[in-house]
Amino acid sequence: MKYILTLILSLVLIGCESNYEEEGSHAGELYEEDYPAGGYSQIRISGNGYIVTFKGNGYTSSDMASDYALLRVAEICLESTKPFFEILEYKLIYLEQVVLNDKPVATYRINCLDTDKDNALVHDAVITYKTITTMYGLKD
Repeated sequence: MKYILTLILSLVLIGCESNYEEEGSHAGELYEEDYPAGGYSQIRISGNGYIVTFKGNGYTSSDMASDYALLRVAEICLESTKPFFEILEYKLIYLEQVVLNDKPVATYRINCLDTDKDNALVHDAVITYKTITTMYGLKD
């Protein structure tokens, strides 16, 4: 009986983590006292520069929020036919909640690039995309 309760609780909690989707695409789905469920968003700040954010909910780990923001970075660069990206800035904050855990919010400021600049802050968008989608069982 104890095993069954643990299994059910685990499945419920897994189902509560933030989905990888655009912020505001939940068709009115709300969590904890009308707080939006979260998701990703991006702002283009220059020709190849973006600020990408992923907002989690009270069940989302900081690692997952960071990974989902980074996944969106990789998608943006690949959609722009830029196979690399440079991380210029990274921030992780927590939004306080009355109920449940605080919400992690991960933000990257990046530039999409044509070539690898032999810089430790430059990443391959294809490898990043494949690694994160495999890790979380997303897409193909």
